[in-house]
Amino acid sequence: MSAPGRGNRAPAPRGSSGTVTEPLPGRSDFVWLLWDGAPDALENLDDGWHEVILAKMPTGQVVAGVGGTVRGGVRPDGEQDRERLARAMANRARIAVLSTRKVENEGRRRRLRIGLDVHTYEQADPLEPQSVGVGDRVMDTVGRWDRRLRDRPDEIVRWLTERLLLPPRADAGPEAPRRLVVSIGLSDPSAPTGYRIHGRGVTGDVRTEDGRLVLHRLRRTGDAEGQGPLRLTECRLEFTDVSRASEAHAEMKHQLNRLATGQGFLAMWHEYNRLETRFVRRQVRDVGFGRYTEREPLGDGVYRFRVDASSHLDDQELTLTERARRGLDARETLELEAAQTLPEALAAADEEDASEWALIGDRLGKGVVSGTVVAADVAAGTIDLRLVELGRRRVSGVGRDFTVAPPPQGFLYRSFRGDRRQMQRRKAAFDRILADGTRIPNLLALFEGKTVSADPPRRTTRAVSAAVRDCFRGGEPTPMQERALEVALNTPDIAVIQGPPGTGKTQVITALQTRLAEEGRGYARLRGSILLTSFQHAAVDELVERSRVFGLPANKVDRAGRGTTVQTDRWLQETVDWLTEEIDTDSFGRALGLLRTVTARAAGYLLTPTPPEETARLLKEIEELAGELLPTGLTDRLHGTRRRLETASRPVPFDLDDDRELAVRALRGVRTLAESFADDGPAAAAKALRRVRALNGQDAGHAADLDLLARAASWDVDEPVPFLTELAAARDRLLEALRPATGPQAPVAADPDVEDLLAEIAEELEERVRDSGESGPQLAMLDYLEGLRGDPVAVEWTLRAYTASYAATCQQAASPTVAVAKEETRIEDVVFDTVIIDEAARANPLDLMIPLIHAGRRIILVGDHNQLPHMLEPEVERQVERLDAGVRGRLRESLFQRLFENLRAPGASVDRVVTLNAQFRMHRTLGAFVSRCFYDGILESPRPDEEFAHALPGYEGVHAAWIDVPNGRGAESGKRSKRRRAEARVIADQLERLLPSAPDLTFGVISFYSDQVDEIWRELVARDLARRTDQGYELVRGLQYDAGGRRLDRLHVGSVDAFQGKEFDVVFLSTTRSSPPAGPPPAGAAHDRWVRRRYGHLTLRNRLCVAMSRQKRLLVTVGDAAMFEGPAAPAQVGPLTEFLRLCRSGGEHGTVLSP
Repeated sequence: MSAPGRGNRAPAPRGSSGTVTEPLPGRSDFVWLLWDGAPDALENLDDGWHEVILAKMPTGQVVAGVGGTVRGGVRPDGEQDRERLARAMANRARIAVLSTRKVENEGRRRRLRIGLDVHTYEQADPLEPQSVGVGDRVMDTVGRWDRRLRDRPDEIVRWLTERLLLPPRADAGPEAPRRLVVSIGLSDPSAPTGYRIHGRGVTGDVRTEDGRLVLHRLRRTGDAEGQGPLRLTECRLEFTDVSRASEAHAEMKHQLNRLATGQGFLAMWHEYNRLETRFVRRQVRDVGFGRYTEREPLGDGVYRFRVDASSHLDDQELTLTERARRGLDARETLELEAAQTLPEALAAADEEDASEWALIGDRLGKGVVSGTVVAADVAAGTIDLRLVELGRRRVSGVGRDFTVAPPPQGFLYRSFRGDRRQMQRRKAAFDRILADGTRIPNLLALFEGKTVSADPPRRTTRAVSAAVRDCFRGGEPTPMQERALEVALNTPDIAVIQGPPGTGKTQVITALQTRLAEEGRGYARLRGSILLTSFQHAAVDELVERSRVFGLPANKVDRAGRGTTVQTDRWLQETVDWLTEEIDTDSFGRALGLLRTVTARAAGYLLTPTPPEETARLLKEIEELAGELLPTGLTDRLHGTRRRLETASRPVPFDLDDDRELAVRALRGVRTLAESFADDGPAAAAKALRRVRALNGQDAGHAADLDLLARAASWDVDEPVPFLTELAAARDRLLEALRPATGPQAPVAADPDVEDLLAEIAEELEERVRDSGESGPQLAMLDYLEGLRGDPVAVEWTLRAYTASYAATCQQAASPTVAVAKEETRIEDVVFDTVIIDEAARANPLDLMIPLIHAGRRIILVGDHNQLPHMLEPEVERQVERLDAGVRGRLRESLFQRLFENLRAPGASVDRVVTLNAQFRMHRTLGAFVSRCFYDGILESPRPDEEFAHALPGYEGVHAAWIDVPNGRGAESGKRSKRRRAEARVIADQLERLLPSAPDLTFGVISFYSDQVDEIWRELVARDLARRTDQGYELVRGLQYDAGGRRLDRLHVGSVDAFQGKEFDVVFLSTTRSSPPAGPPPAGAAHDRWVRRRYGHLTLRNRLCVAMSRQKRLLVTVGDAAMFEGPAAPAQVGPLTEFLRLCRSGGEHGTVLSP
């Protein structure tokens, strides 16, 4: 090593770990010493930090010990070094550090010179052993200085120990106290109240807080001013982690102990998930398996499997073919997998061989495809499957090529991979929370209902900006909407926003995304920094539909591409429409756009001339677009040329003549699914057969297909049709045969008059563009418009690259597709700054945990526990209940409700909960009713009554109506599900009367029972308001558009579960339940059973809340009024009783009607 020149400061000493390079605190003297011993004595020392112990012998000789092992006499190299060494030896509180060493030649001798940095301090008495806590403030400081140490408290404690404490003296042994350099506040060393530690490159202030010593502040050495004299002392001091994360670890340990003993909220859901996993495994075994020996494709994505009837589980009650046939007869959907080998769930001898987590840990079969059973023939031993997508491999149906075929031989069994994947994701999220593997601390404690303290944010994010105001109706949020934004933006971990019906929670979500995107430019990458999620695809689609950031839609990510481009396509069309309107309002813009259009058309015509009829259509298009932009003479020539071409054109043949068109329509109406065939299948087949045979020989070569049609037309047996797959194939072949023949066309020569005309039109438009002085904005808009129209793929890619929000279901948040979208190789590495969960009260807590573990900064739960709850597997619910008789009620409590109630408890250190209290959806009378019955009267209705006016005949001035359908007109029927035809007829009659009178209003029909929904659809079909399809029902075309011709389903019919988050101008609610009076109700426990039997789903308050809060202008309840009034009406149906009272009281907005 080369020595520095005299008077120069030596290089900074290295730390004991080899990573600390900063010098010791305070001033130092540099001393050169000559080593009296062997010149190679220090040859084996590394380049690390080495303290040198100096001692003076009685003879006056100074001895140096280096590294605790090498000793030798030393002497100053000169007079200046002698003075510095004397000062150092006179001070016991010194630390000498080996700075450099050099072997030199002195004549024929070699000698060793060493350079020391000698630091001297005042001597202080040793301190009593101390434990100094390190909190979040210091942790954050170190994390800012060294990003590698962020969120690594153990490493930070080690880092502080290395830099603030010095090793024991080299001659004192490893168990000796460490040394430290301190200043300030050591007048009473045994009980210090505050002092400063001076370390290598940093200083730390220690003081007493809440009865314990903490490292209050950490600064770089250059920032520490006014430190006073430095003193060297000794102390058995250790730094300990007292951050919130550490406290959370302690709390987590407590909660894990509770989980281990089966206590607590999460322990219950842990057991639920385990039991549901075993339940699905048992279902797989109950269905059993069948070995198939061959399979053949039938077309339309269907494969036929020939199953060996002798292959099944020992305890399998039915063969797989019998099970499939029974499912078809009961109209149940059964999905099977075809694989080369059996999965472990079926290969195991019996259920007792299953591991604790059953399916999650089981091995799967190989070479698997999946399909839905569409036919089963027990006698022939065959099962027909229509293949579906499995994983990321696409299996096709009509219009797509097969990329995966079933194995030639193998096994069929109940499909369970979707269930298995769902439970794996749940368990992985659950385990990660238990292992404290989330970036947001205290999740476990929060879920368990513990009070979690948190410091307010260092910088409060302002809630409202100009862009945020644009997100709200009227340009301003309500006070509670603004408060919700403040809480969500500044929460230390979780914010819970309750959004009762119509309170603008979607506007709040949009505003929150906008504000986060604005702030994100300062702290995070904008792209994909927000995750929007909900419990199912429909809810995510609704969320994406109604929320945009800076005008851009969220990027919906899912495995099968469902809905992925819908919002992008809608945004693209809306933007194109807006640009087109803006350009057309300006004459220059129109001329410029037309110039480009004509130029493109002319170029296309010159390259590929078209027949006269097509050229005439081209000229007509230009004539309509040009309008007043062309001079009269040129317009007349354009018109004359077009008329000449139209006259000279050959008659354009129809693609289909009338008879053939009728035959095609009839064939398309042939029913090929069991459910639709049972409705009118024979009649539809007979109609198609009659139309095809009327074509006089055009059916040649299709005798077998016509025979199959005839067989279907004559089917009158009350049994499932076994040949529906063959019928579908026959229909497709006949449709293909009726397609008009096409052939190559002779080349067409360009018309010189047309060429000249197009050139003159382009010149005229170009001259108009040149004469205009305002070209910049219009050119930019036109370029933008052409880019949008010309390259939609690039538009989609650009939107994905710049959108702030991704959207996925709770389950899909942990999918590989999301990892790919976030450009991560592992889903575990996916992080979103903010996770926003809408309809959070409807998500099973196990599913809700999946997106929560990917939150990096904040979690926002938006929902309403007064509306629809999450769904439970009934069989698993009963099993868990047997373990604890009180568990059912706790299982029905959503995680949203739990957090809502716990986090708003008195004494919370941070506001995390807000309830929106102004509803904008419905008329004041209806809003007051909903508020009174479901929200303790807190909801306000600020919109004026005039905005909810309507002119519906028979309901003038009315906003709350009850149509009484007494029991004498027909009682309820059905067992598990209920239906009442009398109510369905009344509702269908009302819709038939009202829909034509209000073409711009939307109508919703809600029932609590699926059978009643079907009953209402049948009555709508009977009145030509809907029609039956293979997939169910659809509205007639006239009800699929509004008065302006825009696509809009004006009528929706469904059960309550399909209506949360939706709104309609008018809602009809079918109560369905109607039983004759049976005397006074029983008392005691029997009363509750009587209420459940008599009223069923109507006693579920959250479903009533949803059903009675979808309307904007009018709510009409249709039902037996006697069921809901009088002393026998139970409290459980109180909202219906209250609504009937509102209608009977008349007033200015209520009425009771008779059918």
